[in-house]
Amino acid sequence: MFVIMPGAGLLSVFLAQRTLLNLSVDKELLTLYAIYAILISVFLYTAPNDGMFAANQSLQKIPNPSPRRLLLLCTFCFIIVFILMGQYTLTHKLERGVVRSSLGLLGFLYNVIVRFFLPALAFLVTFSIFKMKRKRYYNYFSILLVFMTAFMTGTKSIFIFVFLPAATLLWPLASFRKKVYLFLVAIASILLQSMIFENREFREALLYAGARSTVVAAYGITCVWDYLQNYGQVSLLQHILFSIFGNHVSDILFDAVGINFSGNISKIITMIYYPAYDLAKAGSTNLTLTLLGELLLFFGYWSYLIIILFGIGIVIVFNKMKKYIVCGQLKYTTMMMVFITFVLFPVINSSGIFSLISIPNILYLTALYIILTYIFLKPIRIDDRIVPREVQLKQ
Repeated sequence: MFVIMPGAGLLSVFLAQRTLLNLSVDKELLTLYAIYAILISVFLYTAPNDGMFAANQSLQKIPNPSPRRLLLLCTFCFIIVFILMGQYTLTHKLERGVVRSSLGLLGFLYNVIVRFFLPALAFLVTFSIFKMKRKRYYNYFSILLVFMTAFMTGTKSIFIFVFLPAATLLWPLASFRKKVYLFLVAIASILLQSMIFENREFREALLYAGARSTVVAAYGITCVWDYLQNYGQVSLLQHILFSIFGNHVSDILFDAVGINFSGNISKIITMIYYPAYDLAKAGSTNLTLTLLGELLLFFGYWSYLIIILFGIGIVIVFNKMKKYIVCGQLKYTTMMMVFITFVLFPVINSSGIFSLISIPNILYLTALYIILTYIFLKPIRIDDRIVPREVQLKQ
């Protein structure tokens, strides 16, 4: 879906002889994207499918994650996201992109909760619901909190990605009717977000959702193609450094050494081509370049070698996750699920190939590991404590 939908948008624009941001789609761009879509699809198809969750029984033998700790963490995430984002999006005081770009150093806390903690919690709560035969009300309330937290971010892609690991667990276990229900709930939630946060009518929200996943998603790659025709490839070193250190740290470092750098490549292309320059400059709006668009700007036609290596990496990561599943290591399975969902898939969906080695992502994963260690920490029982010898003699 990440590669097919923008391709469908490019094809529809080409066949209708329309333009995207006053730019046309030619046969060469369509051919390049078709090759890219085929390569990525082949690698994703080669990776182990989600049916391994249903087939593997070792996960049923491992201890259940603590429902109370899950509820505590879900409550914490809800409160923090409401303070940082929800109070503005729910009341329409500020647009979500403006809020997100103004968080500053608090953006780290917001990102680690939304992109790493929430999908892990949704996955573990869903797993716990299947494991527990009674006292499920902790888990039901936890999943409701995760839903509300993801919803009030106001970002449809965040909402989808947060529940993607949980859906991967549910999908092979559900009947056809329940799969239809899951799909309808996802679509309804996306439309509801658009109606509440973007003030759209139902029909308008439905049409925009279709356009956003196809034609609008093709804006970025079309702009990249025009940029290459007029200006050629871009310098690589600064963008690698920017991706490694992240937005705020990179701005501080570049200012300190006197480097004039406008931001990541997605922001630069958006500032050049997007009609609302102020929104693009503030970082509240970004065009979706896709992985192919970003690589073409850096490597030209050598991009396909990078794509093949990236695809091999996808297969390796999926097989590593399968190994953790077979061994019944739920903590590491959860970490791999979150890494795939919020690190690998966003690279395919938008761009950011160098973020795979970024310091912020390493810190996010470290924080996630600490949280998961707390969730799976065994409670201390009286019987397990070491009794001093004096007490033993008295007994």
